Amino acid sequence: MLVYAIRYGKVIIVAPLTNAVAPMITIIISLLIYSVIPGPVVIAGMVTAMIAAYLLAD
Repeated sequence: MLVYAIRYGKVIIVAPLTNAVAPMITIIISLLIYSVIPGPVVIAGMVTAMIAAYLLAD
């Protein structure tokens, strides 16, 4: 799917999203598996990472 997205989409949008979204998905899945509620600092970091990924793709 990544090759297809790069081939037929804009690389400048696809590459940052694929590189930034994978760690965020891993963090969310691990929080769900271990039933951990993150503290305010971790939540702030996750929100900052999501905003950065959005700004890179924009």
